[in-house]
Amino acid sequence: MATIWGHLTLIGDNFDHSAVSAALSATPTWIKKPDDILGNGRRFGHCEWGVTTHKFIADDLSDV
Repeated sequence: MATIWGHLTLIGDNFDHSAVSAALSATPTWIKKPDDILGNGRRFGHCEWGVTTHKFIADDLSDV
């Protein structure tokens, strides 16, 4: 058995997060915008739209 989860991240210079959500009919787990400020005070610099699944146990996969 294995505990697994998945991540999907779309990355680009600049895009409309709401248009991506509408096109995929999905709500993102997180979004980042180019002007977001990181913990070190620097700008993030690009866009990200991402979703993460919940962890689940897969009986038909072995641990890696």
